[in-house]
Amino acid sequence: MATIDQIRTEWDSTVWASSSILEPVFPYEFTEESEKETAALRHNGRINFWTYTIELATQFMMASRRSDEWTVTVSYYLEHSANGDNYNAVLDKWETLYTLVRTDLGLTWGDLVGGYNHQTEPLAVEQITIDNRKVWRFKYKFIGFDTRAV
Repeated sequence: MATIDQIRTEWDSTVWASSSILEPVFPYEFTEESEKETAALRHNGRINFWTYTIELATQFMMASRRSDEWTVTVSYYLEHSANGDNYNAVLDKWETLYTLVRTDLGLTWGDLVGGYNHQTEPLAVEQITIDNRKVWRFKYKFIGFDTRAV
């Protein structure tokens, strides 16, 4: 069974190392209260970054089987443009992410999982405030799964 570190390493080397991802990527959620941290969230002069977290849920089943489920939650943040027309740029980033996971990471995430699904809810883009600036954000989940004998 894969570890969280192995899943993180595969995402880092496949998805986040892609030339399609130019913005900073953080493998944790940020805290808005940290000035040092919010300063690192800028790319090309505006708030523009990715975060992701990985969680593992394990369930032991009958017949000496174990089921693991890795939930990778990805968020993308983009500061509003002056006229607010970059909402579609956020949607474009989601399409880039979705394509990288589907084609580059693949069905088994480098043979670490038996397969994966993605969240069943539609993509939701919301408006939040970071450092007194209006920012678009989406969160999207990819769920890797595997069941094996123990």
